[in-house]
Amino acid sequence: DINSELGRDYIADMLCAMDFALKNRRAMIDEIKKALKSMLGKMPNEIAFINKCHNFAEFESGGNVLHRKGATSSKLGEYGVIPGNMRDGSFIVRGLGNKDALCSSSHGAGRAMSRAEARKNISFAELSKEMSGILSNHSEANIDEAPRAYKDIFEVMKAQSDLVEIKEHLKPILNIKG
Repeated sequence: DINSELGRDYIADMLCAMDFALKNRRAMIDEIKKALKSMLGKMPNEIAFINKCHNFAEFESGGNVLHRKGATSSKLGEYGVIPGNMRDGSFIVRGLGNKDALCSSSHGAGRAMSRAEARKNISFAELSKEMSGILSNHSEANIDEAPRAYKDIFEVMKAQSDLVEIKEHLKPILNIKG
């Protein structure tokens, strides 16, 4: 019950986590802007900031609560980011407001293998081959993030063509894992 003490605590913790995530994204964007200005001598004309959360509860009119697990909001005209993997990139999308899908879309490609399964079945040599052509700090420590450990993002995007319109496909040239 969201009106119980435990429910109110959950909501407070969720909102705190979402606020922290927003502040973290803003801090990263500020650092990226500084780096771009340093490299280019000026700022690019347009830098869009899209703040999207997933796996959270959203309070709707009428007192309803929509919990999106593995999904994110894709209301009509709403911009979002759908990540694939560190080789195939991410997509900037605009929501189509599909009411049958509760105005939602996937929040990413989704895993094809568990982290443990990926560590067991993917070698560092295979990961290095998958990342060929992309400057990366990939290592034995992040084999579980190998592109093959994720579903095919291009198939995922085709499957949700009635949920979002693809505006841009961002292709990685650099991938740094923290």
